[in-house]
Amino acid sequence: MSQAVKAQQKPSQNYTYTVSMRCQLCRACACKCPPFCISFVGGRAVIDQSKCTHCGACYDACKFNAIDREEIA
Repeated sequence: MSQAVKAQQKPSQNYTYTVSMRCQLCRACACKCPPFCISFVGGRAVIDQSKCTHCGACYDACKFNAIDREEIA
């Protein structure tokens, strides 16, 4: 998904974020994460959901589209 398409989507707070197997360990997501809730385990990034503020910074930063998001019900 292109950055332009990402920018046109709903506000980030309506989503939960997880890291997919597409993670390339570039660490761009961790560098942009304001609450520093991303760590690296088993060859990919992992988001600590108890610390995540759902800001979407990780999603926007990932050029590999490795951050998946699901709408919060």
